[in-house]
Amino acid sequence: MNHWTQNITECPVRNLTRDGGFSPWAAWRTCNHDDGEGTFSSCKCRSRSCDGPVARCGGVECKGPTIQVANCSRNGGWTPWSSWGQCSSSCGIGFNVRQRSCNNPSPRHGGRICVGQGREERLCNEKKPCPLPVLWTAWSPWAHCSAECGGGVQSRTRNCENGNSCPGCAMEYKVCNLESCPEVRRNTPWTPWMPVNVSHDGSRQEQRFRYTCRAPLQDLQQLQLGKKKLETRFCPNDGSGACQTDSLVEDLVQTIGRTMSQPQGALWGPWETWSSCSQQCSRGFRARKRSCSTLEGRTNLAACAGSPVEYQDCNAHPCPVSGAWSCWTAWSQCSSSCGGGHFQRTRTCSRPAPANGGDICIGLHTEEALCNIHPCEGIQCMQCKMRYDRSIKSDLRHGGSRIMPVGLCLQEI
Repeated sequence: MNHWTQNITECPVRNLTRDGGFSPWAAWRTCNHDDGEGTFSSCKCRSRSCDGPVARCGGVECKGPTIQVANCSRNGGWTPWSSWGQCSSSCGIGFNVRQRSCNNPSPRHGGRICVGQGREERLCNEKKPCPLPVLWTAWSPWAHCSAECGGGVQSRTRNCENGNSCPGCAMEYKVCNLESCPEVRRNTPWTPWMPVNVSHDGSRQEQRFRYTCRAPLQDLQQLQLGKKKLETRFCPNDGSGACQTDSLVEDLVQTIGRTMSQPQGALWGPWETWSSCSQQCSRGFRARKRSCSTLEGRTNLAACAGSPVEYQDCNAHPCPVSGAWSCWTAWSQCSSSCGGGHFQRTRTCSRPAPANGGDICIGLHTEEALCNIHPCEGIQCMQCKMRYDRSIKSDLRHGGSRIMPVGLCLQEI
């Protein structure tokens, strides 16, 4: 069929070709949209037609969409549940958690939110009771002071309950009664009168002595002999009886008189061997003796000039000090949060430190204990295995070996 147009001012033109064009978009309206999964969403739609103008005489049809859909509502959907998290306690009843999110897909443009819980909890470790806490008891009262005055020491103690790993010491000391002690004085009794110078006519000088001492002490038995006090008297041999002496002194006077009249031939014998030292260390003394013999073979110490006893210092070296352990430090933090770690605590041989050849401390200076032995999960498991791999490489470099613990991880990534 031929198409033609006619204009009163122009000649008719036959077979005029015209391409089609879209009319303006209609107003937005509410519509339903098939999501392709058997559900329909509420959307906003608008349309247009290819009639502005219509294509004719072989003209090209409109190219482009005739319908636009926007602001479609979408209902939310849950993601899968995550794996269960770590238990909130390593012993005793705790709980662990798993979660999911409403973003698979997320609701939009008025779509329904997800129905249900995004978080679930459950109990764990119900059958794993916690060990009794290891802790110190209260301090005992302070013990009686070791001295009533002049400075003493008193102590108190405490006990570590449910184990022996409490940090710190079980005994504590402090000084006490620091006020000075009252001064104590004491005298020894006088010794008997002893002849010290006898003349040929029998007259003589006699002496006696005693020791006096004074010191601020609590215990009188601790008082040591101090200054020596000496008295001298003259005793003539005129029968007046000016000096009263006991029989022992008279015998000594007679012996001295005989010795002075016959001093010739009295000789010291050889020294005896030294006695054992009075102390093993820190300066003691030892002694040796000799005897004086007359021509008659009698022992008479007064007949020889000099001392029958000789003293000498010995063992002046300091005493050895054996070492003793300090208290244990507090336990360190666990080296791992899961998969098996360890606590650590240390002590030193310093209370006191060994000195002057004394014995060293016997025992361990470091103690370790297992902790967080529950298996790791997820990313923690991967980190745990990476740490373990590094540890194996370090051991192999130093000629060691290590066994992989069973059940280190529950899940590999």
